[in-house]
Amino acid sequence: MTENKKNTNNTSSTIDLLDLLRYLLKPKKILVVVAAAVAAVAILFLYNLVTFVPEYESKATLYVLKQNSGADGNTTLSASDFSMALDVVNDCTYIIKMETVLDQVIKELNLDTDYETLRRQISTNNPNGTRILEVKATASTPELAEKIAEVISRVGAQKINSSLGFKQVNISEEARITTVPCNKPGLRSYVLAGMLSAVVACGIYVVLYLTDDGIHSDDDVEQYLNLSVLGRIPDFAIVSRQSNYRYGYTANNRKLSKKLNV
Repeated sequence: MTENKKNTNNTSSTIDLLDLLRYLLKPKKILVVVAAAVAAVAILFLYNLVTFVPEYESKATLYVLKQNSGADGNTTLSASDFSMALDVVNDCTYIIKMETVLDQVIKELNLDTDYETLRRQISTNNPNGTRILEVKATASTPELAEKIAEVISRVGAQKINSSLGFKQVNISEEARITTVPCNKPGLRSYVLAGMLSAVVACGIYVVLYLTDDGIHSDDDVEQYLNLSVLGRIPDFAIVSRQSNYRYGYTANNRKLSKKLNV
């Protein structure tokens, strides 16, 4: 049938969610969606397998605390000291990444890199409401990452003491060697890739459903034309239908008849 749904008077512009759901839950469409998700996961896995370059991370922790010496020579702490130490943590973060600090780290470790490259390898984190400053370093090997984190925390603590006048910035946790790459893609990446691919495939089917205004079944005739289907006329141009309905001769039958002069 070539009747157009948009040309009928009873056509509704609303979307029937049940019809859409039945349209999407057809076995062939489900198979395509699953295949798209599996293909996306396989492609991501192969891409990571070919292009993956491992990076390793090491972390050292600084504890920022100002201490004052009393008249008797003993070290005392006050509420203002805690408050001030809390306020200057952001300053400490900036000092850790200063060019003078990183240049000294490059010199001590004899690194074949420049200031900007090393700066991108350094990250800091200050847990909310604490005087703790986490210093993280990434490198191509676990040992190099551990050395960078160790030296930068030591040099940075010295620079903080001299710049801010703090008498004590403690390294509360030494850097450690971690043998697991920090940039290794996890299961979550593959799940998200599969879900995104499945959503895209479903979106394509939804667009096809919304843009299709043709009449393809008996139900469409009854719904959009308010007519009852009394019968069907087979299409003789399609060989498969001719063989199914067994009407007339197929193209092969006619060729055989000509050869036999029937």
